Amino acid sequence: MVESMYIRIKRKNQTFFIRTSKASSISSIKNEISDALSCSSNNENVIPEKMRLYLSTDPSSALRDVSTIADHNSIKDNSELYLVFSKGGDAWESIDVEALSD
Repeated sequence: MVESMYIRIKRKNQTFFIRTSKASSISSIKNEISDALSCSSNNENVIPEKMRLYLSTDPSSALRDVSTIADHNSIKDNSELYLVFSKGGDAWESIDVEALSD
């Protein structure tokens, strides 16, 4: 039996909660995010190829699409990953997450 877990995907002032498993690929998680965005009220339609996920706010922590959650020991239940979109060409948004205010 595959044990499920939740991860939080953060981008600017948005947080997505994705139910996944250790066997899930980064590519499949990006597909789930794309599906969620296409169903949202603002109808953003961002294809997975125009997304990049990071382990941390460090730009060198990009996750490869072919890797799985199990390939990254630091990803546990309720972990946060960071999402950015392509700006076109080789340019990507900066990792920008708004802090919660009290």
